[in-house]
Amino acid sequence: MMKSNKIIWGNSDKSDGQMILRLGGLKNREVFFKRKGIPLDQLVSADLIHGNLVTKITKADAGREIKASDGLVTDVSYLPLSLTFADCLPLYFFDEKKGVIGLAHAGWRGVVKEIAILMIETMVNSYSSQAADISVYIGPHLQVCHFEIKDDILTYFKKYQRQIIYQEGKIRVNLAEIVKKQLIDKGISPKKIEISSDCTYCQNNFFSFRRDKPKDVMAQIAYIMKK
Repeated sequence: MMKSNKIIWGNSDKSDGQMILRLGGLKNREVFFKRKGIPLDQLVSADLIHGNLVTKITKADAGREIKASDGLVTDVSYLPLSLTFADCLPLYFFDEKKGVIGLAHAGWRGVVKEIAILMIETMVNSYSSQAADISVYIGPHLQVCHFEIKDDILTYFKKYQRQIIYQEGKIRVNLAEIVKKQLIDKGISPKKIEISSDCTYCQNNFFSFRRDKPKDVMAQIAYIMKK
């Protein structure tokens, strides 16, 4: 899986504080990444728009915020990638053979826009990765127990009937299982896909937009760096 001494990766939690830059997260990032041994001046951040744009990151992007992007990919060592999340799925990608890492943000819109598939295609087409060599970790997110939808967006999930649960008059969708299906269909081995059991709504050590309904979004940060 993602257990390798060639990468540093993970996520913050509520105790580490707000991580969104435009909402005052810089100081918390400084403290957090210093503790992780990751150079903040090199950190590349995704400026999220709930889309499916994947951006290839080079040394020239060090320290930048990448506008209008929900996916970052690089083969550059010691160039950390990051994005914030507060119920959406943080997706981590790693091809140890080619030395390629990736990070994507997938809310329900990103899931149905198939950002996970586009991440795999970028790694294969731009870095010569083989799908069978790529490991994927789906981080803490709003699990199926709390991702309830209404009929108004049900049509977006018509391809994924097995991941929809109708129960007691409610409709719930398992976003992580949809992503898993997408990855398997693109050639990722089921053995190389791991899904976190942490629910951002159920567990109070995470910020959850759906649970807390804050005036300003409070968010964790996900990160990955190749040594």
